[in-house]
Parts: sequence; structure tokens; C-alpha cells
Amino acid sequence: MESSASAHRRMSYALLTTRYSLLAIRQRGRSPMIELIQLFSRRGDLAHLALFLWACSATALLYFALRELGAARRRFDDFVRELARFNKRQGNK
Repeated sequence: MESSASAHRRMSYALLTTRYSLLAIRQRGRSPMIELIQLFSRRGDLAHLALFLWACSATALLYFALRELGAARRRFDDFVRELARFNKRQGNK
């Protein structure tokens, strides 16, 4: 069984190598997304790449849904305001 200190060292090493790999990508001036996909595939972390892509798409979908919900709320508020204005005008006649 692996000790927690050993697992922590291994995780720290993985994060450190990933950080330096990302710095190398920036220095080479290549497309970061292509480089990241190649990095993940070389290390055998395709499941992590799939999870990352799923999380990105879910976040984008949530952002789109909340933006549309806000727009619908504004349109409904405008409709109710116009309806109140109409009722006020009709009530004075």
C-alpha cells in the first residue's frame, strides 16, 4: 500500500511536469489546444481529456442557458410593464 506522502510526492511531480510542459508549449508558439491533446495522449490521460472537454461543454451550455433565461426574464418584464401601461391608459377613459 502506498503511503500518503508518496502519493503526494507523485502528484506534486505530475503537476510540476505539466506546468513546465505548458510553459514549453507557450515558448514554441504552437497551438496550445493541439499541444494539450498531444500531451494528454502521450501520458495516457485520455479519460482526463474527455472529462475536461465534457466539463467545458457543460459550462458553456450552462452559460448559454443562463444568458437566455436572463433575456427571457427581461422580455417578460417589458411585456408586464407595457400591459400595466395599457391598463392604466384604458382605466382613465
